[in-house]
Amino acid sequence: MGAKVTYKELTTATETNFLSILSSSRHSIEVSRERHNLIVSRVQWAAGALSVVTFAWIVIDACTMSWPLWGVLAIERLFAASAFWMLMSYRFKVGRPGSAYFAVGALILIPASFLLAAHITFQHFPYFDQSVFVSTAYLYAPFLIAVSLSVFPLTAVESALLSIPIFAVATASIASTSDSFGHVSALATLLRLFLVAGISSIASMSQLRFLMVLTEQSIRDRMTSALTRSVGEQRINLQFSLAVQRQHPMAVLFIDLDKFKSINDQYGHEAGDAVLQHAAQSFRHTLGRYDSLVRWGGEEFVV
Repeated sequence: MGAKVTYKELTTATETNFLSILSSSRHSIEVSRERHNLIVSRVQWAAGALSVVTFAWIVIDACTMSWPLWGVLAIERLFAASAFWMLMSYRFKVGRPGSAYFAVGALILIPASFLLAAHITFQHFPYFDQSVFVSTAYLYAPFLIAVSLSVFPLTAVESALLSIPIFAVATASIASTSDSFGHVSALATLLRLFLVAGISSIASMSQLRFLMVLTEQSIRDRMTSALTRSVGEQRINLQFSLAVQRQHPMAVLFIDLDKFKSINDQYGHEAGDAVLQHAAQSFRHTLGRYDSLVRWGGEEFVV
């Protein structure tokens, strides 16, 4: 026996789910913390790998390009590899939104900046017989950057913003190698990049939704869908600290269901569970957007 879900509640939940993958403004504190920590962790792993690959690629440039072209590219690669290494080594503050945004933004901007510098370099050095290699290894590198977005749990807005430098580099790359591209071919390349970025964004949003479901399940009481006591204690401490820091008022409401034991004794535990579910549902209908409902224990709730 469980609480009934109305059409209005179902519609509201669907709308909330959609808005939560569109923008991060509706994410809970716990989801935000887990997401930001995951993003920073994956950024630093990726940065470490890219640092090694970027440095090692100097050998490939030396074998396929003439001097001094590969020498100039080697200097640019050293700067990029160093930037990746610093990103990997940097100690980000745990759970801070700004840390995650800076980390993933840097991971996209470092290779984008390197590719842009590389294509400027190509304009000053002839590479004739290496044109095919340049087209494949450098011109299509933005596709790899776009694919990397799928590794992170991002919202639609975040994915769109991070795609801007990728398209900027791709456009500059096509413009710098206009002899190798016709008008139709250039548009087709950008269209393919748009499709790749779109698929990566969908993968990112799917990861975000999966993370949200797992996090919400771990922090909520299964019977009433209220927050668990341990999570509630963390929120109280956090909200109290914020209230003191910002000198804002804070209210805590303690609720106890009277004569609840007699319901279990007279009608059984299933009836008692139904009362708890109905009570929690009623409390939620009266809560504001930023209020939190906690099941403190048994028939006790805290708002």
